[in-house]
Amino acid sequence: MFGPVTARFAEQNLQPQRAAGACLAFNADGDTDFQIKPGVAWEDVVQRLPDGWRPDVLVLWPAYGTVPECLWQAPLPRIALATDWHLQWHHYRGRVGQCDLFVTDAPGAEVLRRQGFPQARAGILCGLEWEFLELACSPPRCGEGLGEGTGLTAGVTPLVRPRIVYVSYRKLKVQPIL
Repeated sequence: MFGPVTARFAEQNLQPQRAAGACLAFNADGDTDFQIKPGVAWEDVVQRLPDGWRPDVLVLWPAYGTVPECLWQAPLPRIALATDWHLQWHHYRGRVGQCDLFVTDAPGAEVLRRQGFPQARAGILCGLEWEFLELACSPPRCGEGLGEGTGLTAGVTPLVRPRIVYVSYRKLKVQPIL
């Protein structure tokens, strides 16, 4: 089980795993594979799972959302994929101890380990979605005027300076331009 995530996130990032039946994406809205509302008990979640399907692990995406409390207590291994640790430090610090593995970027993992959380690990959690890669890999839609096989994109995260990346879709390399 992976979530809580939006329907778009599930479509763009989890589709192969969902199609194979290896993953159920969830959220409170009910527009993904499975709905888990705040306040529900873990036993109720298990009863509503598809026949014969049981999760081996919970992969939690706590950034800018609410993970139902029952999932923090569920009798399964928990892996949190925690983006923007520097903006959500106080929330994450209170939850990292409830996880078997807590993945964030390298500086965040280092700070958490120094704070006594050995389950913190560094990982790359942000990247381009399939929709962008499909567009980038089908010239001449992007990259016009920048040389063959190149393009620019910009992304702005709230409270974070804009990030601009150079994309070479021939080699699928991504480099920051600062």
